[in-house]
Amino acid sequence: MKLKKAFVGGCTLFAIGYGISKLIRFAEESEKRTGTDSHTKYYSASFQSNEYKPGRTFKGGDIRAVCSSVTFDINNLLTTEPISLNINAVMSAVNVIIPKGYKAVISNIARLSAVEDMSDTADYEAGEEKVINIYVSGFMSALFIHNV
Repeated sequence: MKLKKAFVGGCTLFAIGYGISKLIRFAEESEKRTGTDSHTKYYSASFQSNEYKPGRTFKGGDIRAVCSSVTFDINNLLTTEPISLNINAVMSAVNVIIPKGYKAVISNIARLSAVEDMSDTADYEAGEEKVINIYVSGFMSALFIHNV
């Protein structure tokens, strides 16, 4: 019985350590992608449920979630230039709501996670700049991209 408790405790410590290392690595990768871009915004949630609704001129940002639920609503976006959204989630659920007519391009390096694009691209016309680049780094998390 003691061996079983020690094993479970060891696995828990490993999962926490792995999650923290993913956060650090993601922060480094995110900084390389965005550089010192002044329009990049940072959103975070730790052990809570948050809903973010940035303005119509949102140009990109980073979402960091640890043991949380985050809803990120950019449905009222007006910009036509490509934007980047960096998402790092550890044991979290992240919902991203994008406008109709935009295409989500997902780069996924998630482990033990689910990433699902349920957005409708029927209104998207090839050649348009209405692209949302989403970089996902997750551990034991779920990311859902959809329209309203």
